[in-house]
Amino acid sequence: MKRFKLQSGHVIKVDDADAYLLRGKVWSGSGMARSLIVSSRCSSMAHRVLLSHYLMGAKDGDYVRHLNGDQADFTRANLRVTSKAEFYRQLTAEKKLVGMAKALA
Repeated sequence: MKRFKLQSGHVIKVDDADAYLLRGKVWSGSGMARSLIVSSRCSSMAHRVLLSHYLMGAKDGDYVRHLNGDQADFTRANLRVTSKAEFYRQLTAEKKLVGMAKALA
């Protein structure tokens, strides 16, 4: 696993095999490294792309979940491509579990 420092100062984790995909591009993050901008150094055009989608080859309309909840962990073992419905179903289930844990504490 490699650590990669974004232009914004955020540090993310990626698989060794994916490190080459980040080279030659300017990556910056906002928030917890969720929203990233990629700009090829050989092009003056920049466009927004989510790093998780870029690494997983997700298509338009796909959602990518960070399975362990760590928004800075972009290892493939931690990413899963899902539909919008599945993404929100899992998110709702996780929130219910957190609520139950707080109620029991």
